[in-house]
Amino acid sequence: MKRTEGTITIKRLISHPITVLITLLVVAVSLTWGSYKLLSHYIRGDFVEQMEQVVYGLEKDINEVNLAIGIIIVGVASIYIILCYKFLVDYRKYRNEISQMEKSKDLMVIKVSHDGKITYCNRYARETLGYSSKEIREKAIFDVLFKSEYGKIEKLLKAQKLGIITIDLNFLSKNYKKLYTICTVKQIMSKERENTDFHMEISAVDITLFDLTEKDKDQINELYEEIARSEEELQKKYEELCDKKEALQVSEERYSMVIDTASIGIWDWDLKEKKIYCSPKVQEIFNCQTMNEQENIDLGWIHPDNRELVQNSVKLCTLQTEDQYDFECRVLNKYNKYIWVYIVGKILRNQDNTPIRMTGSIADINDKKINEERIKYMAYYDELTGLANKNYLKEIFEEHKEQESTFLYLDVDNFKFVNDSFGYKGGDQVLAESGKRFEYLQNDKVTIARVAADEFAILLKETIREEEIKAFIEKLNRCFEETFIIDQIDFGISFSIGVAIYTKESSDTFEDVLNKACTAMHRAKDKGKRNYIFFEDEFKQHTLEKIQMESELRQAIQKQEFALYYQPQMKIETGKVKGFEALIRWIKEDGTMIPPDRFISVAEETGLMVPIGSWVVEEACRFINKLKEFGLDDIYVAVNISVVQLIQDNFAEKIEEIIEHTHVEPERLHIEITETMLMESIDVNIEKVEKIKEKGVKISLDDFGKGYSSLTYLKQLPINVLKIEKAFVDDILKDEKKNITGAIINLGHELSLEVVAEGVEEEGQLEYLKQCNCDLIQGYLFSRPIPEEEAIQFIQDRIK
Repeated sequence: MKRTEGTITIKRLISHPITVLITLLVVAVSLTWGSYKLLSHYIRGDFVEQMEQVVYGLEKDINEVNLAIGIIIVGVASIYIILCYKFLVDYRKYRNEISQMEKSKDLMVIKVSHDGKITYCNRYARETLGYSSKEIREKAIFDVLFKSEYGKIEKLLKAQKLGIITIDLNFLSKNYKKLYTICTVKQIMSKERENTDFHMEISAVDITLFDLTEKDKDQINELYEEIARSEEELQKKYEELCDKKEALQVSEERYSMVIDTASIGIWDWDLKEKKIYCSPKVQEIFNCQTMNEQENIDLGWIHPDNRELVQNSVKLCTLQTEDQYDFECRVLNKYNKYIWVYIVGKILRNQDNTPIRMTGSIADINDKKINEERIKYMAYYDELTGLANKNYLKEIFEEHKEQESTFLYLDVDNFKFVNDSFGYKGGDQVLAESGKRFEYLQNDKVTIARVAADEFAILLKETIREEEIKAFIEKLNRCFEETFIIDQIDFGISFSIGVAIYTKESSDTFEDVLNKACTAMHRAKDKGKRNYIFFEDEFKQHTLEKIQMESELRQAIQKQEFALYYQPQMKIETGKVKGFEALIRWIKEDGTMIPPDRFISVAEETGLMVPIGSWVVEEACRFINKLKEFGLDDIYVAVNISVVQLIQDNFAEKIEEIIEHTHVEPERLHIEITETMLMESIDVNIEKVEKIKEKGVKISLDDFGKGYSSLTYLKQLPINVLKIEKAFVDDILKDEKKNITGAIINLGHELSLEVVAEGVEEEGQLEYLKQCNCDLIQGYLFSRPIPEEEAIQFIQDRIK
């Protein structure tokens, strides 16, 4: 606990004014007495004698000094006695005050420091509040008051000059009992810190213990509750006002921001004064003044196509038909250019219902309208070619559905080669240039649209005669006879075209007719490049058969109806088997065998060739391991890879995974890839093939001679084996063509490649191949494709 102002400390004793005064008096008296003695001797002329007497009468002087010291001691003792007396009086007064406070049984006395800490609490207050001396010293005044009283105390603590005031306070006891009190509060400044510190003394009378009637208590409670409610209501209303003020400010800021950022201008037309006010944004748009005389609307700045709309909208309002109008129109801006704006106006009328004012807003929506037009364009037109898209073509068809028409479906031949050779940028250049050439063919009866990457559809309205259709196709082909130039290289393109006719009696939808034309296009592509075919109903049947085939293929995968047959590849010099080519067969549950040429194309189109192809590679590896069990460690197995497998991003990784899983030596697995497959995306495909070749897998180039750039790319292909196409083997017996086969064999040997001739069926073919030093032969002359068990027996028979 801090010392109060009544406590006497050593510091205060030494610095007390009375102590200082008495000390100065004693010193002055001593100096005066000594000076007087010396001066009197000097005046009498016996100063020297006196000094001699000092020497010789030292004993006398010492006695005089002792007397002086005694006087000083008496003075100091007197001062000490006086101060001790004052200390005792002050201390007794302090003890009496404390005793009175402690003995008080009806007055709570609490002293509070400047920071709200309780520095003293008398016994009655401690007992009333229910705290011990130790507990109360750890409390602040706020800990023993209801929250509703905090504001009163905070105000008193912040006051510079408090004086003595009377207030009522509600105390909260330790057991949460409410105490009603009337208090006298006075501020006591500290004398130790030069008025920088103070404490507040609260003397409280607990009126809760007074002998009040129940009615008085109820009235007091009601009064306090009413005060509390009023205070809460006032506080709530105050907070609501603050919220509304803040909301209003935010709303004004938001309105201002919206006006600024949304390019909105405000205008006000005083019809009586014939003046119009324009906000800065309106002035910015039209370069007009703030106030202008305006009796009628100036239609000169409105686009001619929109003037009637503006005039009618305002007229309806002035004639009391409507009170408000809004519209979009084009207006002339300060740069003398038309821009799109959105105008909203409202008529204000007097008591006679006469228009007196028109006010509204104008928003610059030019960017919005440009974007809308852009979106609309993108919804119906192809950005790259400038042609219509499928949506627009459909709308045109629906508008003329009552008329007969013809659909042409076009696909660019070998467009993938364009992309692979010149990149997608080069492919886009070809498509864009194609769009320009198609424009020459368009008219009121001809609509051309780009419906896919390199596919186009043409709607010929009111045209179903075959002669007219053929004439149009010939005209189209002539438009594309001129070559394209990309990177200073000339090349031409052609189309495979499907034709479907729509008649008045037909119930086909747009999609039906387009699909028919697309189906015919695929048949034309199969027939050859730069061709066209008219749709026939049997094409539909063929499509249905393909759908049925796809369904059965999926079931075959689940039921494991596929098997591998093996055709031996034999060394032409020794006649020994060096390896096998694995050929897939589909054998249904009833024993029916489906030849590969019936289901491979469907499997490739539907993507089912990917899981089927993986199964073929894994099954071939299993057969390699089985050959090893029979001691046939040097026999390889070659498997054909589909283009659908090769274009997969993980093709190389999948082959490596199967080799690792089956634990076969990579060099005993041969992968056969056609030259056409490699040329589809030569850079990407070569990279994949090189990756598996690095693992030890042998690569065979199948059907060599069917490609269109064999000799050009042959040197850079990562291959080990060259397989001669069967057609060249068939020509061996024709004297005029057999030299081609010999040339291919010599070319393979020049490139250090092993050469295999497939399709050998006659002795004459075998003899010629021997003369040309062909390395390996394969064909029905030696064995047809045979099951696994027969293949093993075939080798064992040859060994014997």
